[in-house]
Amino acid sequence: SIKDKENMPKLDEKLEELAFASQFARRFLAFCTHLLESNQEKDILFKQFCTQLASLDAAYVFIENQYCDLAKAMALDSLEEALRSNSSSLTKDNCFTKCEDALSDYFWVLRRGIDRSLSTLSDQSALARLHQTAEALTSQLFDRVSRIATAQVFNEDNNIDYDFAQALVAAVDDDEHGASASGLAGACSAALLCADSSITLRDEVIVAQLVAVVPAAVPLIDDFDKIISDYEKLADGALQTLLEFPSLMTARSQFLNIQSLSLLSNLAQRTETQAKKRLTGSTPIEDNSISEYFEMHILNHPVLRDALAIFAQSSNPGRPRALLAKSLAVDAATAFLRALLSLNFLPFGALAAQTEARHLQAILANLLPVEADQGIRPLFEPLTVALTLLNLETPADASAVPLSGVSKADLRLILSRRSDFAAAAINIAIDKTPNLISADDDNNDKLVYFKSYSS
Repeated sequence: SIKDKENMPKLDEKLEELAFASQFARRFLAFCTHLLESNQEKDILFKQFCTQLASLDAAYVFIENQYCDLAKAMALDSLEEALRSNSSSLTKDNCFTKCEDALSDYFWVLRRGIDRSLSTLSDQSALARLHQTAEALTSQLFDRVSRIATAQVFNEDNNIDYDFAQALVAAVDDDEHGASASGLAGACSAALLCADSSITLRDEVIVAQLVAVVPAAVPLIDDFDKIISDYEKLADGALQTLLEFPSLMTARSQFLNIQSLSLLSNLAQRTETQAKKRLTGSTPIEDNSISEYFEMHILNHPVLRDALAIFAQSSNPGRPRALLAKSLAVDAATAFLRALLSLNFLPFGALAAQTEARHLQAILANLLPVEADQGIRPLFEPLTVALTLLNLETPADASAVPLSGVSKADLRLILSRRSDFAAAAINIAIDKTPNLISADDDNNDKLVYFKSYSS
């Protein structure tokens, strides 16, 4: 309210005075204690100060709690106002920017209270403030962040309801809760902002400043780890729900089960001469390549366009974009590898497939921030291994390829995709390839590395 807002400067001024008084009193006590020679005199002085310091700390903690509660309420009111201003879409009128500003204000208030409590030199005041902060992040903010997905205004008359937040963590269906694409993207980005801000509080305050001098602060690390994990799960759940939008899910399913196989089959069936001309760019491509299809029908899908528009408004757009890129990379690599294991190739066809895979990986890498350009490479590792083996000049060259987690059956499956490799040459190569693993104790000729990709 206006009255509360008017009280804020007075409370802030009073808190600065109390924090300074607490710090000065403790420094003065340490100074006097150092001058005294007798332990008895030190004990008397400490007892005289102890009651007064306890009263001072109690007054400080009470007023700090009042100040932080008022400031947090104002920040949450700003969040509600942003959601209320346009519940149809977060992309209009910079609605999500206002939501993120409100969340940034919320964490600024929390950090200000923590820093001021540390300046008192009172361990109890600092611990009390941190426990209050952990409670605020768990009970007051978590549910509101999840409601960004549906632009639902929080009702203060009701108890906090975690149903929707927990449903998002479990990646619910959007039809059930009426979440919009932009709303889910906003909830994902906001949850990551809360996770990153909580990481900063944990690392810069608890770990860097408190743990070494206040052993009682150690359990707070676990508390904040759980808070961070909860927000990251909320972000992942919101993103997975976004990816399960019916129209986008249909496009992903078609790519995974139909289009990738058809497109790669068309490529594999070209003659070696046609494949060579395609790689040198002398012949235009008549059909869409896998990478082009993926970019056109998945990345440019309206649902993802809305999501990327929201991510672009975030103060750290690379974080949600990286999460999205990794989810899409799983789709792309899985679809490509499944198609690859279902087809046969000649040398230039195999080389063309490898080129397509690199294009696809490059498209997804463009979603990542510069500092995270290695983020999707592990997700393409099985496909990379398969294409490396598929592009060998002879089966015998497999012995020079560093393989980890590959069984005899895995190697046979890939090498047999080359139409020009003789079965006898493949068998000899398998026997001479080192470090192939056994699938189990009874039969070492079962798929392991590519088991989940083989139909």
